[in-house]
Amino acid sequence: LVEGLNARSVFVGEGFRFGHRASGDPAMLAELGRRHGFSTNPMPLARIAGAPASSSRIRAAVAEGDLGTARSLLGRPFDLDGVVVHGDARGAALGYPTANLGALDAALARPPRGIYAGCAIVGSSRYGAALSIGTNPTFSGAGAPAGERIEAHVLDFAGDLYGQRLRIEFWRRLRDELKFDSVDDLVRQMDEDVRATRTLTC
Repeated sequence: LVEGLNARSVFVGEGFRFGHRASGDPAMLAELGRRHGFSTNPMPLARIAGAPASSSRIRAAVAEGDLGTARSLLGRPFDLDGVVVHGDARGAALGYPTANLGALDAALARPPRGIYAGCAIVGSSRYGAALSIGTNPTFSGAGAPAGERIEAHVLDFAGDLYGQRLRIEFWRRLRDELKFDSVDDLVRQMDEDVRATRTLTC
């Protein structure tokens, strides 16, 4: 703080901890400030819906798929971003091409598997997007890609997204990930998912 940032005033939350095994608190920081010439300003934690707004509370809401609470705490929709990579082009064959996000840091918060309505940000433009987190269980078996994927069907976008950075916002959970008895059943459900997504204004 002193040598690297030349700090003169430091603002921290009232629950702030630092140092070995988080043994430091605002009182200890204030004492260090007196010695090294900076002021310490503990700030009360913001409270939303009767509880402190904290990163752990945000992560828990996202992990539970409670996007409304996550949005209230963040002040914006929860989002993820990554570089678009090539997939198996199965979505395009079904009439719903998807942008597949490349591997994301496993430590990042993300909603549970399922289908979501949201928005995609491409450059400075915003589009509605039907979002999927999961393993495409309808196509599980030989030749199916392994592992969880995050995909976005970007509504009314006709360009090439491969290699571009894409940001997707999760606005509403539509349903669980399902294994359908037939491709026709899957496509009918995808039609419904896209119709629901079109009710959003990005």
